Amino acid sequence: DSVPNRMSFIGYLASNFDAVIQPRVNGYLSSKQYGNGMPVRRGQLLFTIDPDQLSTSMLAAEAELESARAQALEARNNYDRAVLARINAISQSQLDQYTAQWKAAEASVRSAEQSLRNARMNVGYTELRSPIDGIIEHTAAHVGDYVGPGTQFSVLTTVSNIDTLTVDVAIPMSQYLRYAGDRTSIYDNEGLLSDI
Repeated sequence: DSVPNRMSFIGYLASNFDAVIQPRVNGYLSSKQYGNGMPVRRGQLLFTIDPDQLSTSMLAAEAELESARAQALEARNNYDRAVLARINAISQSQLDQYTAQWKAAEASVRSAEQSLRNARMNVGYTELRSPIDGIIEHTAAHVGDYVGPGTQFSVLTTVSNIDTLTVDVAIPMSQYLRYAGDRTSIYDNEGLLSDI
């Protein structure tokens, strides 16, 4: 008969995939929506950064776009009038000037549109959601802390996927040798240098 031999060792569980939660924008943390060490689902809201400052930037970008569109319309109208007036002796240099102003105004509209897209995207970054299902770690940040790139809270937490885990176990060498006996092990490195 064989007698089972039970052994206890201290081990460390590690996820094979971790998702680091980092804010993309700076601002004051206005909410934390999870409990430390609790399971979270993909898409679940974890943190909210106060969007007021970024919303103000978005409103300013919207106003800048409207202004650029108005200037482009004026420049286009001046160009159209200049083309019609060319028959009545407008100079080529004057027509070139109106053409350049119109093209510059159109470029300003494209730039203002991009600024508005960026501002809207930044407002969207004020909600931090879990990219994966998993277990969420503790965060050192508290509601009211200033978080984001370049701050002490550039990383808020980590979500660890638990579909597949590895276990690191520390077995005392004396105990390992007692049970391994004369059997060779993949961990033996005797003769390793002579094989190189």
